[in-house]
Amino acid sequence: MKYTDNFRRLEEDILGYLQSDWLMGARPGLLLEPGDVESIVAQKVTKALGAGADGKVGLGWYVVPIEDMLDDTPEVEFAPLLLPITVDIVENKTLNNGPRGPQMPIRYLAAYAQKILKCYSPQNLTTDFVPEKTALSLFTKQDDENLRFCRVMLHTYESDPVQLQQVNSPVLTPSAAVSQTAGQNVYPMTVTVNPMNAAVVWYTTDGSHPWAGNAAAIQWPLGQALNITGPCFLRARGFNAPAEYLGSKASSIFFA
Repeated sequence: MKYTDNFRRLEEDILGYLQSDWLMGARPGLLLEPGDVESIVAQKVTKALGAGADGKVGLGWYVVPIEDMLDDTPEVEFAPLLLPITVDIVENKTLNNGPRGPQMPIRYLAAYAQKILKCYSPQNLTTDFVPEKTALSLFTKQDDENLRFCRVMLHTYESDPVQLQQVNSPVLTPSAAVSQTAGQNVYPMTVTVNPMNAAVVWYTTDGSHPWAGNAAAIQWPLGQALNITGPCFLRARGFNAPAEYLGSKASSIFFA
């Protein structure tokens, strides 16, 4: 499973979980897409207010895409992101309370959705869902007081089955002590590199970011020393082939 697939898979899994429930599944449910324009959202809201599995109209729901991720433990490398889980219950009051409607209070369906989502744990995608302190929020559209929404808000933490790792930084060893004072270094001097667990090391001498896509970057011929002929800012990064490995932190030496 690719890391980039996980959020979309989670949204679709929430949709399927709610649709499989006897009460939520009786009402129309759908998934909003990231980037849906207002007109498309309006069309989907109308669809959610259409006939459910029981033929009744005026009350439905949709899953909101996950877009506002939060790193609430920045001191931990590769810590799982906190993901907001949002499901909106939508009601047309006239239709819901009319003869063709389910005549179910919107808050009842929202509270039920929150309760069953607390019991949900998508294995290998996230941890269990936890309700927010203000789990339910009722609001009305300004341009249509007949249209009401009740937002169900929970959060969870991502659980990526492919754990990211980072290549160890290459170790740069100059042939002599390097002074940071101009005129104090004797050139030429050489620098050797220990690539650690990197398959390839890229370096620059102009201080720019060392990677394959930088025209100023050069691949270090591993096992050979680099010849430094004058002042420069040497930077090097190690890379490995598997996608679960991130490039290393940059190692550097400033030659004054």
